[in-house]
Amino acid sequence: MTKGNLQKAWQEKVNQFKASGKTQAIWCKEQEINVRTFNYWYVKFKEPALTKEDQVNWLPIKVEKMNKEKLRPSFNIKIGTATIEVSQGFDPKLLAEVVNVLSELC
Repeated sequence: MTKGNLQKAWQEKVNQFKASGKTQAIWCKEQEINVRTFNYWYVKFKEPALTKEDQVNWLPIKVEKMNKEKLRPSFNIKIGTATIEVSQGFDPKLLAEVVNVLSELC
């Protein structure tokens, strides 16, 4: 049996199974087919074959070095409705004072 004929035969069996409304185990037992072999073909036909249009074509991109001065790590602190953005090099004492004041106000 050729590869094409084999695939057609299994496709027919998968179609018959789907039309039966039975479970794989029951249908395979009735047809005297190994469940694992059937499931292999069932999954194979379930996955759509990739066509040439479905294939991914990668495009080149240019990545430039970033200026480290522009990348300043920061985080936000929310207290009530106020938001404080804290950047690298902040004054911890000043931040503590601002947080205390906002905590009392908000």
